[in-house]
Amino acid sequence: MENPATSYPAILEAISTETEIENAIGKPSRKVLAKVLNGLDEICRAFIARSPFVVVASSDAAGNLDVSPKGDPPGFVHVLDNRTIAIPERPGNRRADTFRNVLQNPKVGLIFVVPDKGETLRISGTARIVRDAWLRERLKVADRVPELALASSSEVYQTPPIVPTPENVPLCVPDVLNPRYSYGGSKLAAELIAFNYGRAGFDRVVVFRPHNVYGPDMGFEHVIPQFTLRLKKEARQQGNGVVRFRIQGSGRETRSFCHISDLVQGVMVMRSRGEHLGIYHIGTSEEVAIGDLAHRIAGTMSLEIELISTSTLAGSTPRRCPDISKLVGLGYQPRVQLNEGLPPTVRWYCENEQLAGQLQARI
Repeated sequence: MENPATSYPAILEAISTETEIENAIGKPSRKVLAKVLNGLDEICRAFIARSPFVVVASSDAAGNLDVSPKGDPPGFVHVLDNRTIAIPERPGNRRADTFRNVLQNPKVGLIFVVPDKGETLRISGTARIVRDAWLRERLKVADRVPELALASSSEVYQTPPIVPTPENVPLCVPDVLNPRYSYGGSKLAAELIAFNYGRAGFDRVVVFRPHNVYGPDMGFEHVIPQFTLRLKKEARQQGNGVVRFRIQGSGRETRSFCHISDLVQGVMVMRSRGEHLGIYHIGTSEEVAIGDLAHRIAGTMSLEIELISTSTLAGSTPRRCPDISKLVGLGYQPRVQLNEGLPPTVRWYCENEQLAGQLQARI
């Protein structure tokens, strides 16, 4: 009798009970039954250490099955204890079918294979997806770094078309002959290399763009330490009274400032929750005029100042303030406002002015 929907005969002798199975193939021997263990013995551990290939079977909540191959040099799967193993995830097609299944149904089955060996090792149990740094360090192959976090800069988009500025604005180098753009250009090139090599070369690549990080002992080549030391010098030279203080531009140009502790917090949030090929602004949404910044620094030093405007350098940006909503959505929340973080920063630079001279001497 032919099955009208197929080219093969209809199935008339389907097996539907365990008794029928045993009648068809017989019962397993005691030796075979004894192979079922409640944990990994030394033989199992040795087999896993020699295996360069394992197949992982999983299913979602609806019972849809998936089988995923995993391979690397022998021993790439690590035995943590007699009931726990760690299987690394390497760069692939990023479908993450097994991961998605495990989130819905943690039950999995594994088959380990060793070349030229007529046996396999089968393991069943429950799976978890983890990202602990100590475990990823242990599972890396040939010192290959599985993840890359690149410190870029807000300079990559120069004069942004939108303020507050999201991460997806176009990047540009308006004039390659202008040295003002060399720093931003180097960061732009670094992002291109990281992303386009990292698509397959790393398990995860993330980029963060910090915005005017400040704090005690954060170098002398930024606006807050430069303003602080110049104000201290001008006050000494001009004597008592109002200090005339020259700045580039009108003073209405704006920036946002991120305390070093908030930068660290942002990097840790990104490291924990950032997505592959993700870009994240780290900073605050407080946009501060440069003239106002100068007055705040002077106030911390108990100085009264008069701003003297000068021309800006070619390529200077009139406004810069990040849109940080993407990182905030992952749990980032800046805690140190400029009014809180600025006074101890200014005091540190006033008290350690001599270090700037030592740094210049070493250079």
